[in-house]
Amino acid sequence: MTLNPRNLLLAVTILLVACAVACTESGSGGDVDSNGKQESVEARTASIAGQITVPQDKDAFGVTVYAEGTSHIAITGSAGKFVLSGLVPGSYTLRAMRADLASVRLGSLTITEEDLSAPQPVGQFDPVAMESIEPPSASTAAGLGSITGSVATAVELDREGVLVMLNQTRQSSVTDASGSYSFPWVSPGSYSLTFVKSGFREVTIAVVVRPGGTVTAPEATLVPATAEDIGAIASGAAGNRVIFGQVVMLTADGESSTDYSNVRVALEGTGFQATPDAAGRYEIRGLQPRPYTVAANAPGFALEQKFRVDLAPVANANVDLTLIEDTSDTFGLGGLFGRVELDDDPPEGPAGVQVALAGEDFVTFTDDDGNWEIIGVEPGVYTVVATLTGYRDALVQGMEVVGGTPTEVDDIILELDVEVPRVVFTEPKDGTGDVAIEQPLLITVQFSVPMDVASVREAISIQPETELKVTALGQPHALGGTDLYQVELEAVPGTGKKSVRYGTRYKLTIDRSAESTEGVSMRQDYELNFTTDYALIIATNPEDGEEDAIALFDRPVEIYFNAPIDPESIDRDDIRISPDLPSQPNIHFRRDPDTGWSKLNISGYFEFDTEYKLSIRRSALTITGDRVRNLPYDFSFKTRELHTYDEFYGTDQDSRDAKERERDRK
Repeated sequence: MTLNPRNLLLAVTILLVACAVACTESGSGGDVDSNGKQESVEARTASIAGQITVPQDKDAFGVTVYAEGTSHIAITGSAGKFVLSGLVPGSYTLRAMRADLASVRLGSLTITEEDLSAPQPVGQFDPVAMESIEPPSASTAAGLGSITGSVATAVELDREGVLVMLNQTRQSSVTDASGSYSFPWVSPGSYSLTFVKSGFREVTIAVVVRPGGTVTAPEATLVPATAEDIGAIASGAAGNRVIFGQVVMLTADGESSTDYSNVRVALEGTGFQATPDAAGRYEIRGLQPRPYTVAANAPGFALEQKFRVDLAPVANANVDLTLIEDTSDTFGLGGLFGRVELDDDPPEGPAGVQVALAGEDFVTFTDDDGNWEIIGVEPGVYTVVATLTGYRDALVQGMEVVGGTPTEVDDIILELDVEVPRVVFTEPKDGTGDVAIEQPLLITVQFSVPMDVASVREAISIQPETELKVTALGQPHALGGTDLYQVELEAVPGTGKKSVRYGTRYKLTIDRSAESTEGVSMRQDYELNFTTDYALIIATNPEDGEEDAIALFDRPVEIYFNAPIDPESIDRDDIRISPDLPSQPNIHFRRDPDTGWSKLNISGYFEFDTEYKLSIRRSALTITGDRVRNLPYDFSFKTRELHTYDEFYGTDQDSRDAKERERDRK
């Protein structure tokens, strides 16, 4: 089936209009005040614009531009221009496609929180050229296949404009008004199709393409997404759906077999699998509300029929499977066997990987150790395809099967299809010493990808144990995560709280259980080591050695600490001033509200034109009982000479103003 670009644009336009009407009816355009008037609301999304150019013999009308991994879609006009709107902060990779043109990647762009108030598109891609797809020659086309199919939804209008991606290739399609789509000129092999549409759950199905034939894919049913669905995906939490049933094994003479030890029930393309009990019963739990294909296999038996069930509308499904003894003549037939490994080495192991022969009906699944076997294969050369959700498909080509002898396939390693999260930045850096203790002591951690907030909070710990709080910084990712986090350590002790200590080495650990918003865990624990600074006197006013200093009752001598000081630990007897003042000085502490640090003020009658030396004894302690490390502390200054008012300030107003500014500066 070939889509008419103008009809496609009309279909998408109808969808956009319908969405706009629905949004208006639900009040999304603004808030309503007590008088029933609608108030304007600042736009909270941004847009990206660009242009597509095509060969001179074609019209640029009807090119689909979409953000990979999302349901954001735009259609070009006759000039090839497009605007992709409704984007929240995050990174977007754009791709353009049309049935008669080679798909092309436009590039990537990041939208930030600041971009949301921009009146025009925040991103502008340079014009990108798309090339024509040349039809294959008659001889080449004879060796290719094609895929057709359709989608079903509760509302007929929703079947238009569904993005269909042929995952093992760069090919994409968009459904027409009837929900139909097609992929011509597809190389033989096993593929999976993913269906994406805003407001619906994503659906993935599997197909096998044979040379010269057209395969009709199973109908894909799209179910509206809910807030609970989005939250479950964001948290990476297990679902609450269940598939259960019984496996029946029949021998060649119709008798029942009760040996289920080698039977494997699996959900194709996922890691979910089960081995039946002695009565043939099985159960698979923790499933998300989406479609699954249920199959079973056992050495020497063939599956009568696999079943596709949709768990979106139901909490559980009963699926019974029948395995029939394979009595076909195996003389002269061969087989393949091998092992599959997963590069991230998950705790559950490499079980449930689907292994198939491209273009054939042979499909099996790996056991708990990753082992697999396919028997009863005609001699010839085959391509082995290994598939598991969340991993890139792996192909082993040119595997020769010899009659009567099984052929071993080298270990197949499946690589994750998403980026493994890692820590890319911390403040302070690992190994930093003399970290100042403010209230609170802040540690910044940045990951390579948006992370699930709940899993990050759960994964962070610190030794020695200290009261901490983890805050997600920046605009949350579309699925509920962000890449930037702040860890607040309690620096001032409170009731029942453990606070940071001075001059202490700490180890902050982020456990590998921290997950990205795509449900991918870190490969290994991350450790951040740092040492806190000692409690110190960090400054004085007047400064040590200062000449012409001012020290009056309304301008006291000030001593600054980098810690909250216990006022009871220091009194007038701990402060020595030479020469003595005419009367006992007054001392009092003040707390900086931003840092929690203390400042000691000393007020007294300091003589003019006199050099003073102040000494602070060793008794001062922080409120956590830590000693101030650089005590005793000495500093000296000389007060200014005594002047008459006019001598000091001058006789004209400009001179007086200048003197006042100079005094305030000091």
